[in-house]
Amino acid sequence: MTIVHPKVTIIAEAGPIIIGENNLIEEQTSIINRLPQGTTTPSATPVLIIGANNVFEVDSYSEAMKIGDNNVLESKEMLNSRTGCIIGAGCRVVCPETVSENTIIYGDTRLRRKQADRPPVRTLKHIGL
Repeated sequence: MTIVHPKVTIIAEAGPIIIGENNLIEEQTSIINRLPQGTTTPSATPVLIIGANNVFEVDSYSEAMKIGDNNVLESKEMLNSRTGCIIGAGCRVVCPETVSENTIIYGDTRLRRKQADRPPVRTLKHIGL
């Protein structure tokens, strides 16, 4: 039940990419499992794992090795770290970190706040399927 729109780029350069159920991956999204810079061969095959019920909005970009469940990656977002949260439009998270669950990253200066409740699960019912 995952939907992958046209013009999505999924590149498994360093190893496999596992995509869970009920994800929505919109146009011009890039999901890349890339070798770290300066590495020619990994010591083990890195597996990029995407959980369930995530939304990758138009033109989002992710090289995160693990994305949990119920995340929203908004338009023009760039993600290179682990996450379990909402990444706002135009925000870039490029340092090697694990973003704690229920975190919202937003604004030009990438402000962060903790959401009191978990984000609602976005299912395919929300888009009429």
